[in-house]
Parts: sequence; C-alpha cells; structure tokens
Amino acid sequence: MMKVLDKRTGNTFSIIFTILLVGASIIYQRYDADLKRDRRLAEFRAERLAKEAKPVTDWFEVNTLVVSDFAMGDDPSVVYSRAIKQPFNSTWTIDIIRISDNSITCYNSEKRDYTPERALPLEGIKISWFFGKVKWENCSLSLSPGQYTLRASWILEPAGYPVKNYAVSSNVFRILPKGAQPYVTPEQTMQLDKAQKLLDNPIVIEKLLPEIVQ
Repeated sequence: MMKVLDKRTGNTFSIIFTILLVGASIIYQRYDADLKRDRRLAEFRAERLAKEAKPVTDWFEVNTLVVSDFAMGDDPSVVYSRAIKQPFNSTWTIDIIRISDNSITCYNSEKRDYTPERALPLEGIKISWFFGKVKWENCSLSLSPGQYTLRASWILEPAGYPVKNYAVSSNVFRILPKGAQPYVTPEQTMQLDKAQKLLDNPIVIEKLLPEIVQ
C-alpha cells in the first residue's frame, strides 16, 4: 500500500514539476520577446531621432538670392546660387511678398527631383525662371510700385528620412512705375548689402569714427 502511495506521490511531484517548468519556460519566452521588442523599439526611436536631427543643409543650401530694383513689367536678373549635396525630391514654392502689408502678390509652386548634377542656367537667371514666362508676364504687370522681397521655400523628401523644410528670403527690392529706369544692378545690390552689414558692425564703426572725425 505504501509503495503504491509513494509511486502516486512521485508521479504527482513529477507532474507538478513539469507544469512549473513549462510555466517558467513560457514566462521566460514572453519576457525575452518583450525585451527584444523593447530593444528594437529603442533602436528605432534612436534612429528616428538621429534622422530628424540631421540638418536640411546636408541636402540643400541656398548661398545667394538677390533681386535688383525693376520697373513694372520688366524681367530683372536675379543673383541666385545654391548647392545640391544629395539627391532628394521636393515641392518648392516661390512668393513675392509686399513689405507694407506682408501679402503674397505673385506665387508659383512645383514638384521637382534634385540631384547634385542639376546645374543652373549658364546664361544667368531672370526672375521669370522661378515663375515661368507666361505667369510672370501676367504677374509683373499687376505689381504696384513699392518694396518687396522674394521668398523661396522647399519641402524636401529625402529617401529614408523624414520631411525637411528649408526657406530663404531675398533682399528688399523696389518695384518702380512702368517705364522707370532702375539704377541698381543685382551685383551692386550685393555690394550695398555687404556695405550695410559692415556699417551695422560696431567694431567697424569704432574703426571708422577716428577717420570721420579727422
């Protein structure tokens, strides 16, 4: 009788041990799966943050955007230079902003592919290059005399990276009445801007003051 009980007790303990072992194995597998999932999630978040922190200038940067004064209906030259450092797709927008009320007076937007090999026109750039000739002809005649600025913006979509935004504004330029003769070229405008920045520098002013006094 005792032998039968001992055998049953041994079987019971064996079953209980097996159940505990299987349960522990299941718990460990779930813990291991959760740990791996959390690790992958942390790696994904770190990678996403690194990609978000990558500056837009790693792909694209405008070095110069200068517009000279011009008369209504004219198609002035623009000094424009930019660097395409890596390929990307982008929707770009160009606006002419009236300074007096910050309103958009001319507008154009297109979607383009950008590559480092994409060169600017060798013959130089007219403002109609940004808008298209027909659109600019219509728009230029609707602009009233006053002060304006040219604003360009890009929504970059680099492959494998989140969307990046980039925007620049030109100098403030004047639109004159139709038929008027502007007297400042884009190159002269650039020189005037550089001179103004120098005059805004207190160190330069300090150096110039003795000469002015003399």
